Amino acid sequence: MPPGRIALYKPNELTEFAERVSAYFQKCDIEKDIPRVTGLCLHLGMTRETLRQYEKKDGFSDIIKMAKLVVEDYCVKQVLTAEKPTGYIFVLKTSFGYIEPKDVGMSEGGKESEQIGDISEENARKVKDLFDKITV
Repeated sequence: MPPGRIALYKPNELTEFAERVSAYFQKCDIEKDIPRVTGLCLHLGMTRETLRQYEKKDGFSDIIKMAKLVVEDYCVKQVLTAEKPTGYIFVLKTSFGYIEPKDVGMSEGGKESEQIGDISEENARKVKDLFDKITV
């Protein structure tokens, strides 16, 4: 928070803060609404930037991280079960750091190379060969 602003929640109000966060998710459950970080911010009466600032504060940090985890978990469930999960995939990538596990591109010399995570196909083969030697 910028200097001089009055805190919405003081350190001695952690219980009230946690109850307000919990109330948001209960409201989502009752109203069959999708839990969102933006919805949580509106419920708490703060911006996303203010929420990020509170996330850096002792006591508030764990509460906010758990709240974000609830939103993330909801999105993951929707990816696995929704008929059209594209929006949830977008949220997971942009808000929670998810990435595609496999990238296919062109390597030097124009030959197509396959990269899985941070390991190239060639390095993956070397690791497999080494593992095969160890386990034989």
